Amino acid sequence: MHFRLEAVDDARQAAGLARKKARAEEADEEPTWRTWTMSKWHELETKEQQRRNETIHQSRTEIVAPKQTGDESRGWFHHWRRGVAGALVGWAGGSLGVIIYMLAYAAIHFGVQEQVRCPAASFVA
Repeated sequence: MHFRLEAVDDARQAAGLARKKARAEEADEEPTWRTWTMSKWHELETKEQQRRNETIHQSRTEIVAPKQTGDESRGWFHHWRRGVAGALVGWAGGSLGVIIYMLAYAAIHFGVQEQVRCPAASFVA
């Protein structure tokens, strides 16, 4: 069944139509990383490095949650590979104090100490 749906999407793409569902590899979902070719891995890492090199514009100060795609496990906070929570835990070595330090350091680095002093409930949905 899954194979047929993938074949239909491939046919739609070959005909110049949009896919009904993004390929798992393109969506960067967890279950498929073991099947990535070296080319796919390089492609996704290149995209990640481009995202990381983006300039932060000081004039863009509106507090808006990042676009959430898919379910909670694929959002900016919990994404299996790019999520902020996993990155913090990975660097913290089990220490809550290290997480506090990293968050404070990030606030200083981006010059947003005053903005993050407000209660979280005021801008978190």
